[in-house]
Amino acid sequence: MDLIKFVHHYDKKTNEMRLAELEEDYRCKQGCPHLQVRSGILSHAARVYTNKMFSFFEKEYMNCMVVRLKEVCNNGRDCVHEANEECQQRVHIIQYNSMTKNISCSCKLFESMGMLCRHALKVFNLNNLTSLPFHCISKRWTKEAKKGIVVTYDRLSSNNIKSSQTLRLSELMHAGMNVYNIASMTDYGTAIVKEKLVEVMKLLEEDADTINVLEINLEKGKRKASDHSHHDNLVYENSVLNPPIVRTKGLTNARLKSNLEKRKKKVTKGQHKHMHVSGSHHPISFNTTPYQHFNMSNTLNFYDKDNLQLPTGHHNLSFSSMDQMPHWSQV
Repeated sequence: MDLIKFVHHYDKKTNEMRLAELEEDYRCKQGCPHLQVRSGILSHAARVYTNKMFSFFEKEYMNCMVVRLKEVCNNGRDCVHEANEECQQRVHIIQYNSMTKNISCSCKLFESMGMLCRHALKVFNLNNLTSLPFHCISKRWTKEAKKGIVVTYDRLSSNNIKSSQTLRLSELMHAGMNVYNIASMTDYGTAIVKEKLVEVMKLLEEDADTINVLEINLEKGKRKASDHSHHDNLVYENSVLNPPIVRTKGLTNARLKSNLEKRKKKVTKGQHKHMHVSGSHHPISFNTTPYQHFNMSNTLNFYDKDNLQLPTGHHNLSFSSMDQMPHWSQV
């Protein structure tokens, strides 16, 4: 599959997933699903969970009928049970607090998936609970999951103001985006959101805590701007007094010669070969002043008069008499 086909296939599957999610949201808003048995815990779960997650929860709730409990320890507040299912040898340990309604099971289904297991539901039935505790409901499986983000501000340190502000901003942006998407579908919804935003802005302008925080942030911004301007001035002064010296590419450290000085032009190897004369295919010429006559009477004593040869280095220059000897300008 090439890249273009992959992109088209990815867009197609993404649209199918979004359409399936919209259809599931629509079915969840139509009401609660049908209950197999009349139970307070099942009724509560049908109201808060989505249809798909409720079917999983209902299956776990119906399977708690095969769970057998054995009380191991009970001090009036904390209770420990051993649970095993019929035809199975494995034993699970359940710890339950009757005051806070906190419960944990050794099967770790709630920690891994966010859904109560059949062993914990059996303990709730044993203690006559008719609804699920709030902390036992994972919001990501509920119908209200898209309406906000769960943020636990108690875990945040009071000194870490920036971190808490980021979390609050993230929560508001998520909730506001859902409102804007729905309101933008109609002109009436857009007008309502604009009107309410103006009212909210007026309330924030009258809030004392908001005004104090804005003033503090304004003072911090002014100090930061002044520090930046002072730093920029120092950098500008240093750049003027001590300009950075950067050598230009190709510039050497050699002394620059004046116009009166002459540079000797180096002869390249190719030019030197061209100037060198060798062989008999090229005539010899000298750019010197020619002599009119040259007395070679003394010189000819060293050569054979019948076969005169001029010692010029050319083997083709041979003469049989004095009359055939060329002038020096022709040599």
